[in-house]
Amino acid sequence: MTELPIIYTVRLDMTQDVEEESNRWNNTAHISDLLGSGFLSAVRFRSIKGEPKYLHLYELPGLELLSTEAYANVRKNDTWGPKLSHGFSNHSASLYEQVLAVNAAETPRTFTEPRDPAKSMGGVKGKYLITVRMDVASGSADEFVKWHQEEHFPIILEAPGFTSARLCRKSGQHPRTPSRDPEWVSIYELDNADAVEHPKVKESNDTDWAHRMHAVTSDVRFSLLERIHPA
Repeated sequence: MTELPIIYTVRLDMTQDVEEESNRWNNTAHISDLLGSGFLSAVRFRSIKGEPKYLHLYELPGLELLSTEAYANVRKNDTWGPKLSHGFSNHSASLYEQVLAVNAAETPRTFTEPRDPAKSMGGVKGKYLITVRMDVASGSADEFVKWHQEEHFPIILEAPGFTSARLCRKSGQHPRTPSRDPEWVSIYELDNADAVEHPKVKESNDTDWAHRMHAVTSDVRFSLLERIHPA
C-alpha cells in the first residue's frame, strides 16, 4: 500500500486591498508553480465559521520535497506574490502525517501531462471541510487515535453528507513559515454544510469515551470551510 501523502496546510487572512488579486495569483500562477515543483494537489477553502479566513490544503509525496531546489525556485522566481504579501496576516504553515484516513479518495502520484491549475484536486475532494485543530495531553495520544478509529469516525460518518474523515499529527516544520496551529487536526469532507447539524455529529461527541477524550484536549479550534478552488 502506498504511504498516504503529507497534508500541508496554509492558513491566513488577507486585507481587502490585496484579497481579489491574491485569489487570482493563488488560483493561477502560484498553484501552477507548486504543482510544477512536485506538489500532488492544491485545494483552497474559505471559512464559513472559524479563523483564519483562508485555508490552502496541499498534498505532498513527502516532507523532503520542501528541501528541494524546485520548491525553493517557486519563491525565488515569483515576482507577483511578494507584491501582495504585505496584506497577509495570521499566516501559519503546518505539515501533518495522516494517522488515520477513512473513506479518503486515493491521490494520484504520477502525471503524464503538465498540471493544469484549474484541475489541481487530489485526494481531498469535498465541497466543504470541517477541520478541528487541538492539542492532546501527554500520554493520551494512543487512546485518542483508538477512539477516533473505533468509535468517533464510525459514528460521525453515519451522518448524511459526511464522506471521509482523517486524523493527522504534525510531522515536520516548514523551512520558512512557522506553524501557529496545535499538534493535531481532524479533517472531515462534506457534501453540504448543513451536515454539521445532523444528530450523529452530536452523538459522536456525547459518549462516555468522547467525554474522556475531550477532557485531555486543549486549544481546540473549529472551522467550517467551503471550497473556492478548484470550482
